[in-house]
Amino acid sequence: MRKVTRRSAAAALLLLAGVPLAAGMQLKWCTVEGRESGGQLEKVKCESMANIVNQQFAVQSSPPRHTLVCVSRDDCHTSALETDAAHLVSLDAGDLFAASRLYNARPVLSEVYSDDGTMGSYNATVLMKASECDSTTTMASLKGKNACSTGYGKTAGWQTPIGLMLDNGVMPIVNDDCTANNDAESAAAFFGGMCAPGAPEAAPANKAVADKLCSACEQGGDGFCEKGADKYSDYDGALRCLAEGAGDVAFIKHTTLGDAATSSAWFIDAGHSVDEFRYLCPMGGCVTEEELTERPQCAWAVVPAHAVIVNPSLVGNDVVEDVQGAFAAAALDERFKKLFFKNNAVDPPVVNTGDLVFKGDTYSLAPVYTDMRTYLGEMYTVFREMEDLNNLGCGGTDDHLTGQAVVARSSSDDIPGWGVAVIVLVTLVIMAMCGLVCCMVAKERAGSPMFSKMMADTV
Repeated sequence: MRKVTRRSAAAALLLLAGVPLAAGMQLKWCTVEGRESGGQLEKVKCESMANIVNQQFAVQSSPPRHTLVCVSRDDCHTSALETDAAHLVSLDAGDLFAASRLYNARPVLSEVYSDDGTMGSYNATVLMKASECDSTTTMASLKGKNACSTGYGKTAGWQTPIGLMLDNGVMPIVNDDCTANNDAESAAAFFGGMCAPGAPEAAPANKAVADKLCSACEQGGDGFCEKGADKYSDYDGALRCLAEGAGDVAFIKHTTLGDAATSSAWFIDAGHSVDEFRYLCPMGGCVTEEELTERPQCAWAVVPAHAVIVNPSLVGNDVVEDVQGAFAAAALDERFKKLFFKNNAVDPPVVNTGDLVFKGDTYSLAPVYTDMRTYLGEMYTVFREMEDLNNLGCGGTDDHLTGQAVVARSSSDDIPGWGVAVIVLVTLVIMAMCGLVCCMVAKERAGSPMFSKMMADTV
């Protein structure tokens, strides 16, 4: 019989108690099932990364305290890290917020989008064909058009544009169906069609809404309208959706167009040019790729960079420190750089096409030492507003409500306005009575009762 040591018994008790193990973990990096670029699956590229990182784990200690492996799943952005099916994944800000609400996800590494290591953010932008975007084009002009999104719930591809249009009253709030998210219903009613991969999860029982939000996606085959797997998902895919005529507008980040022009085979082989496109400014009007750098106000939002997260209930602090150290060392390895980091110093520039594992415009990785709320900054409030919108009860279409009005509403746990008024009134009456009693006592002690003359007159 195998001898049970104190250490193994303690480890078993920790697992049963749900306490994160501090060391000796097999860390699983979550790759999206079916995601590929240029014939290479994300899982295969992840395995190349794991080989390099594991060498750094071996340098940290002998034998290594941890090993990194790659798993392929379709729930990397939702439940994989909640259920211990995976431990690490890089997500966009919208998914970071959702993960923080599900299992208090903690950011541990941040993608950096500048070669000087200073920019941990990107701009969310809205792109249209040059022939359809001029000085008179506004947010309202998007009504009835087909929209290309990086994915349902994504920051640049969904939360920012949909949230801003709802907040400005351009997109009416629709909340007739209790089984569908209100932002999904609202977008389905506003646009003529969409490709928002992952949309079926927002309306699992409403086929009409799900079909509308998937109508512009690549029809048929594996990955149809699945987040991260559809041909038109993610940044490069949303741009491709627009360029190939499936959509009229694309919700992407500010670097997507330039990256495609230098590294995406589908863009280059089809003879596309950046001059074919214009960025729609939130206040109206359009600018070119070159003008966008001179007019930062034409970005719809500044968004925190994608971050690698862990579930802190499964991955302890000392493991996080080991992971941060191993990736810091791996990021100096030339093999790692060629796999993932953008390099404009060569011709043609090196780009991680298809955003496999990390985003293609990542120059380096930086450790994160803050909690999720601090990391997301102002965008945390934006995501909370969208969450509040989806928590509204069912009540039909309301053309005058805006996202701001939704946020201002009291929740079911708050005291209604009339209740506050009653409480204030009762408080004032009680205070007046207390004042009167105090005055009467003082007069009585002074030998001149307040009501003595009145009582004498009545005798």
